[in-house]
Amino acid sequence: DLPASLRLARQASDLEWEAVGNMLPTSTSVYFFPGTAFYGVLATRLAKAVQQRNEPVSMSSLDMLQQHAVDSLDKCLAPAGRPKLSLCLLARARLGNVPMPASYKSPPVARSSTELYLALLSNYNGGSEDGRVAKEFCSEAYEEANVASKST
Repeated sequence: DLPASLRLARQASDLEWEAVGNMLPTSTSVYFFPGTAFYGVLATRLAKAVQQRNEPVSMSSLDMLQQHAVDSLDKCLAPAGRPKLSLCLLARARLGNVPMPASYKSPPVARSSTELYLALLSNYNGGSEDGRVAKEFCSEAYEEANVASKST
């Protein structure tokens, strides 16, 4: 039941974000990463699937999915969230510039896709063991970030 899954993922993300004033979001959810990351990636993936279908689709549905993804991933990357989380950096960079409603409060420091890809490369090349392992096992994302950061 896709609509219920999407609704519940957003609800989990919202609940986690509302708790930020009481505690730092944890990475120990069912999926071992923050709800904001999970919902952002889920909405991004669904938006991509909608774009790839050959059937006529409501542009408002596509816009809504992309806007929800941006909102959730921006929260993930906020100082009160996980500003260096590779999953959120990559997903947000892939979304690029999404037109947001006038009521949307953008993050204090909005970053371009290039800046996000550079931050991802910094994670990979930062010298930590985690970065070296990620670079080895996520070589496609590393190459995507490498190419994208040099293309502008």
